[in-house]
Amino acid sequence: MATTCPQCYTGTCSRHKRQDHGRSMVKSVDAEGTLKKIYDQLVGSKLQKLQAEAEKDPSNQVTTEFRRQLDASRDKSLRESSKSRSKRSKEAVTGSGLNPQALAAIYGDDSSESERE
Repeated sequence: MATTCPQCYTGTCSRHKRQDHGRSMVKSVDAEGTLKKIYDQLVGSKLQKLQAEAEKDPSNQVTTEFRRQLDASRDKSLRESSKSRSKRSKEAVTGSGLNPQALAAIYGDDSSESERE
């Protein structure tokens, strides 16, 4: 009956749903190999294309160069800001009009309070 049913032959039969013509009995000899082949076909080719495209992409090289320059400029500005901060603190101390003993007492009290806490 299954051989005479054209829908069973094409696999679209709704009357003989359990008829698979022995496909369920055939086992894969190497299931891992089969899965690997399927993965390579579906994912591997796309992955290779994307990797090749990423290697050819000049924007990646530009991005790394930009990051390197940005890091260098950030380090330079940090060094300059620390120098200017120390220079400003010296100017603030000398330009305050107070004698050195008074300044030592003021700054000494601040440091002792922070140590107590």
